[in-house]
Amino acid sequence: MATTIKRKMPRDVSGLSSGEKSTARTGLGLGDLATQEASAVAITGGSITGITDMAVADGGTGSSTASGARTNLGLSRAVIAVDTIAALKALTVAPALSQVEVLGYYAAGDGGGGLFLYDAGSSSADDGGTVIAPTVGTGRWLRRYDGPINPKWFGVTMDGLTDDTTRMQACLDFVRTSGGGVIQFPSGGGTMILTQSVKIGSFTTILLNGCTVKAKQSGFVGVNTGTDSTTNCQLFKNYNHSALELTDSDISVEGPGVFDYGTVTVSGGGTHCISLRMVDGGSIRKITGVGGNNVTAIRGCRDVITDSCVGIGQSNASFDHWEGFTSVTVRNCIVRGDPSIDISQGIQFNSGGNPGDSDVSSDGIIEGCRIYGVRSALGSATAIALGSLTATSVISNFKTIGNYVEDADIGLNIAGNGYGHVSIGDTFRNVDVLPIFIQSNDGASPEDSKVLSPTLIDCANEAGSVALISITGNGNEVRGVRVINTSSAAYEYIGYFTSGSSGCLIEIDNADDGTTGRFFNQGTQSKIIDTLNQYTDGAWTPALAFGGGSTGVTYASREGKYRMVGKLCFVTGFINLTSKGSSTGSASITLPFTASANNAPGVVGVNNADGMTGLTSSPNLAIAASASVMVPQHFSSSKANALTDANFTNSSFIFYSGVYEIA
Repeated sequence: MATTIKRKMPRDVSGLSSGEKSTARTGLGLGDLATQEASAVAITGGSITGITDMAVADGGTGSSTASGARTNLGLSRAVIAVDTIAALKALTVAPALSQVEVLGYYAAGDGGGGLFLYDAGSSSADDGGTVIAPTVGTGRWLRRYDGPINPKWFGVTMDGLTDDTTRMQACLDFVRTSGGGVIQFPSGGGTMILTQSVKIGSFTTILLNGCTVKAKQSGFVGVNTGTDSTTNCQLFKNYNHSALELTDSDISVEGPGVFDYGTVTVSGGGTHCISLRMVDGGSIRKITGVGGNNVTAIRGCRDVITDSCVGIGQSNASFDHWEGFTSVTVRNCIVRGDPSIDISQGIQFNSGGNPGDSDVSSDGIIEGCRIYGVRSALGSATAIALGSLTATSVISNFKTIGNYVEDADIGLNIAGNGYGHVSIGDTFRNVDVLPIFIQSNDGASPEDSKVLSPTLIDCANEAGSVALISITGNGNEVRGVRVINTSSAAYEYIGYFTSGSSGCLIEIDNADDGTTGRFFNQGTQSKIIDTLNQYTDGAWTPALAFGGGSTGVTYASREGKYRMVGKLCFVTGFINLTSKGSSTGSASITLPFTASANNAPGVVGVNNADGMTGLTSSPNLAIAASASVMVPQHFSSSKANALTDANFTNSSFIFYSGVYEIA
């Protein structure tokens, strides 16, 4: 029902009698009022003093004159508008024109305009964005702004045609010389053309906001000479890229955003989308790299994380790390090889190789990544590579956790001089040559490294394949191996100890295969634990709940299978929804058995997730000690957050596999 509110309008009292006027005043609470025609009032003699302009409180001008009001409000002169920065430069500076609204950089409405104030005493250098020198006269036009820096203020067009290199570098230089800050591209995408590298200073965050950064062949150096000071074939790199010690710090590039090399090639390589060298602290998130050698090239850095990025069609390693880095992480990233291009590695961590760089790398993590199509004509392409390049370089204490590799020549390669590596719960499918390869390099071999609970599915089916697992070195172990083959296996052995192995171990939990001999041992004091007949298979029906409730949840299909070996339970399964129901809260999926109280917080990998919404990274499933459910989670700012009903739709699909310890 609509409600009408009627206002009482004051009536015209001019025609009322004096008595009626008095009554009206009383009714309005105005009391008695003496009136007198102005023509009948005269003041003679004496004086009136003590009357001054009344100061106005906050929000007022504090002045009774227009001139004073403009002064008090910082508007000492009038504001006019011009269309472009060029028009601003051409103004003849006069007192009446000291504030100008510029409507665009090249044309009105292109996003590069803003408010400028004239400073007659300034002689600051014209930076093309925040300081503009007039064509005639002295002084400077200074941009008034607050918050992040917009590259369009410096003339970056993002039109996909114009070379934006010089203008983008001017923007970066302004932030660097200002001590750092945030550069935020405008929303709505757009393509920025670069013809050589742009350099990022310390304490700088770049928010791409959906922008594409595209290389143009004509401007790039045709040959990579290997000298950082003269080679500009990277798209983004840090300012002190040729430093030989940690110099720059706290550099972040945040997506969503695309770096596209297209058909650009450089003899000798070096086409890195983002290259950081000797940087202390930083992050690269939600970036998709297309073509080139690498999405990221992290050299000699410390505390740098690459999170939720995608590499498509790189020819070297999509995510590459080398020469003396520490505490570097690659999490929830995807590699997709191009079948028409030979690729060397999917994700690489190594030590040594270039003069001047450190020969020691340590404490890296590769977690929750998915790697597809890493192949080469030579059959040596490696999905995950950890290694030292020389006998004098060392790589140590690296972890790979819950990664999924499909269609590769070599799955996990641990090579050369190093120790203390741990791989937990990685899955390898259709890896044709060697799923797990621990080998020597330049006369040195890994030591005391462990590969725990790997799953090998339809692996080593290439003709001539010798083994699924090959081990060299001292004290290296591969435990809890699960082998599943749905097609005829072509390899000869499950495990192979080379003559260079000593004190190594392979433990096979199960193997559905057709091998002629399970192991070939040329090592010394190396042993095999074969528990093939000590397992139990079974199935359960996984159920999804929100806040412990599952009202109205329905499925197109769902499946859960497990294999128990001792207290280790290997699970694989999926849920495919037709309705997520009406329950709300944190999501959970039931397990076949309760987890052990000694079970460290574990993670079950999600190999595929579709029909989800609001995710900040690829999801996984966490299993807490004594838990009877798995908790789907995603990551934001390096923190795990549980998924809720809001992240699911009526068509959500999750496929998962992993291992945990049962009670």
